[in-house]
Amino acid sequence: MKKLKIAIIGYIASLYAVQAALVFNEFWGMGPVYNSFDELEYQAYSHWSHLSERCLLISGILAVAMWLFALICLLLEFKNIAGDPQKQFEFNRLTLIIKLALIPFFILNFALWAFLSLAIIMFIVVVVAIAMGITYCLILPGSIYAITGLYMQYKNKRLSAEQLVLHGFLQLLPVLDVVGYIVVYREIKKKAEIIQVN
Repeated sequence: MKKLKIAIIGYIASLYAVQAALVFNEFWGMGPVYNSFDELEYQAYSHWSHLSERCLLISGILAVAMWLFALICLLLEFKNIAGDPQKQFEFNRLTLIIKLALIPFFILNFALWAFLSLAIIMFIVVVVAIAMGITYCLILPGSIYAITGLYMQYKNKRLSAEQLVLHGFLQLLPVLDVVGYIVVYREIKKKAEIIQVN
């Protein structure tokens, strides 16, 4: 589980790094127009503009790398977790932490893309479609973790097939994935406590 925790921390940190780079890149690009600069100001602006673009590129590559690392760690740890009910519950708790830790990311992500779509309102539909696609790809590992955790609990008979299908589907929907996982996590926790008492 240690590698899994490191992968999750890295994955979440990389998402916020991308967001920070995007904010820097987006707002730096809103400086005065080039023809209002003198030569020194233009050189400074050009330098920081290129730097912000590099930061965005590097953070994007890092996010993809951590995205893959998180999934690889899950595959490597799957059998180990699936055979131990205690580790399964710990895995579910870890997944809940992912969901909660990414709430600020989603709020700021929505605000950023809303701002960008207003800036280029003629292409608002295209911007929204791109925003949804990028966001969905970024959060996919969290959804995969959640569905994996739900499947393990289904195999332990702590979830019915109907609950697995319903909550598995909710994990593919932004906002509802967090709400749904909180609900199902509380149910799993209660059943685990009952089993321990018995």
